[in-house]
Amino acid sequence: MIMKKILSYILAASASMIAYADNWVRDTEPAILEVHYTRTEVTDTTKRATNYFKEETMLRIGNRISLYCSVPRFYRDSLMFNNPGLYFQMEAASFEKDPRERDRTTLERSGRYGSFIYKNYPEGKVTETAYFDMEDWRYDEDWEKPEWDISDESKEIIGYQCFKATTDYRGRRWTAWFTPEIPVQDGPWKLCGLPGLILEAEDNHSEYRFVANGLKQNGVAEVGFLCYREK
Repeated sequence: MIMKKILSYILAASASMIAYADNWVRDTEPAILEVHYTRTEVTDTTKRATNYFKEETMLRIGNRISLYCSVPRFYRDSLMFNNPGLYFQMEAASFEKDPRERDRTTLERSGRYGSFIYKNYPEGKVTETAYFDMEDWRYDEDWEKPEWDISDESKEIIGYQCFKATTDYRGRRWTAWFTPEIPVQDGPWKLCGLPGLILEAEDNHSEYRFVANGLKQNGVAEVGFLCYREK
């Protein structure tokens, strides 16, 4: 009886996930540059030493559009879109594990950072999408780029010489390190507008931090963008 209830739950949840996957389509623009960042977020400012999480995120850049999102969330959603049967099998198999192990593997597979941020999609806009509380959420806003103050201070990040820049943006004071060696005016989250790719950024309260740990160029990132289907 209990197993029947569990299977019923799996079927209902999987049907919901597959329906959610149907809301995604591939954009025809390929990624020409893919940058991976370790994203750190403090979840409780009174317990900074213990209440935070780190997650692998990535920035995929095309000729017109860029996408910033969680790596595990991106591949989970790609699996739902391309092979919902396999996704269902993985979900069903997870229920055979110890609850603590199941929660850990589910979190690893799904990630905690749920937003997909598209710059210049549609043109001149920033679009953010997320799946939360069993609903699809999406909002568009004007693409307002930060205004930066650039200094001569420099350091090396993953083999690239980077320069320091600061800005007040979205209620926070940000410090970023960008490299002119990669002349792409983009970066993690909604940070952008410098004469080079941002490889590291942190707000003045150290509540959000992004540090690049690797990149791929010139079509090595073979998968195109996932974009929301217009309703």
